[in-house]
Amino acid sequence: EVMGTVNITVLRNVNKPLFTQSGAYQKTINEYYPFNRIVESIRASDGDLDKVAYSLLGPQDARNVFYIETETGDVYLKQSPSDYPAISQYVMTIQASDQRTPPQLANATLTVDIDKNDLPTFTGLPATVVTREDVPVNQLVYEVTANDADLAVTGGQLMFALSGDNSGTSFFKINSTTGVVSPRVDLRTDDSELSYTLRIVAYDSEIPQMTAETTLRINVTRNLNAPVFNPDNFLFNITDQHQVGDLVGTVVATDNDVQDNLKYELVDPNNAYFYLNP
Repeated sequence: EVMGTVNITVLRNVNKPLFTQSGAYQKTINEYYPFNRIVESIRASDGDLDKVAYSLLGPQDARNVFYIETETGDVYLKQSPSDYPAISQYVMTIQASDQRTPPQLANATLTVDIDKNDLPTFTGLPATVVTREDVPVNQLVYEVTANDADLAVTGGQLMFALSGDNSGTSFFKINSTTGVVSPRVDLRTDDSELSYTLRIVAYDSEIPQMTAETTLRINVTRNLNAPVFNPDNFLFNITDQHQVGDLVGTVVATDNDVQDNLKYELVDPNNAYFYLNP
């Protein structure tokens, strides 16, 4: 009987983490990218079925602005890139560890380009429009349109608002999402103003602090209708017995501007016998 010794060498932790995308990640974000949204998802797998942990090695300027979740590999902002306007690109090293002792490590590169935010641009404004004083409340007077090329990057929505404390904001409003300008009250409640100037603001809902502003002038046509007598001519018969102060007759006129108060006046310069109560 022959006996021998067999030495078995066990190779442990053979594999290091392997990144997707060949370990080279690229992303472009707006300088006002929201904090709670993932910038990039870094993913690595391990052939030994070890659980991978992630860390952001640097450089320091990237660590000032970004952080990575250890368990998921999702990269987020911790400071706004707008705080560093001179930096247009961050190139950072991401490390994956299989958490063994000693660990197997692998590095990847994440490049984030910072897109400087552009303000919205209005179409067809400043402008002047004309409306009647009897335009119904909530009826469209003007529809503001604007464009913002950064919406695809920020994920925001173009929003509108009226700015300022002049009288225009008391009589007109703007729909925050459609841009429709309409009366908020009956314009006939104020017959002193013939024109209102509205200061209109547009902004990205994700970046409300960055606004573009323009003006819309609304001229209001007032006193649309002249009084109308019915009938056109009045004939009153009196006798020579009429006393001074006795009623001769009553003339009546109507005005389709319902808020108007009519006053009457005799315009015959040669009349010396009759008086008309205004």
